[in-house]
Amino acid sequence: MRGKITTPLPPPVLRSPMPRMVLLEHVFPDGQSHFDWLIEPIGLRRTNLTEPLDPDARVLLAFRLTERIDSNAADSFVAVRLPDHRRRYLNFEGEISPEKGFVIRQAHGRVKYVKVEPDDIEIGGQFVLRRQCVWKGRRDGIGWLFTCSSKPIARDDDDDDYDL
Repeated sequence: MRGKITTPLPPPVLRSPMPRMVLLEHVFPDGQSHFDWLIEPIGLRRTNLTEPLDPDARVLLAFRLTERIDSNAADSFVAVRLPDHRRRYLNFEGEISPEKGFVIRQAHGRVKYVKVEPDDIEIGGQFVLRRQCVWKGRRDGIGWLFTCSSKPIARDDDDDDYDL
């Protein structure tokens, strides 16, 4: 019997999952707390799909909140834009440092689209086990005023965004 000829299989193509978002409760050493809403941007391109994305890359849109926004009753809220956060916080829970306190993951979900303008932002997505939502934010002084619409909105076909 002749030797078996095998053809090597091509390496697997790792597809980027739908972008994620997370709601973290940030508790400081003095007991004060707030919530951080972190949103992974759409369309991060990788040339080598077998290498993981850099967890220390500061690419997450970040907002500070005084209340949880993952409940179905959270139709509007005020947020403060924070500097972009590191990707590792999408999966992180625990102590940040003795001076900064710790974070508790309160909710997570998927992002369908993100549209950012200087004074407006629109995020379509859904926290796990919650309604789909389109969050529309408008700059309001030093903060942002967001409203949530649970109805899908149609997007133009020439946009890179998608229907929710």
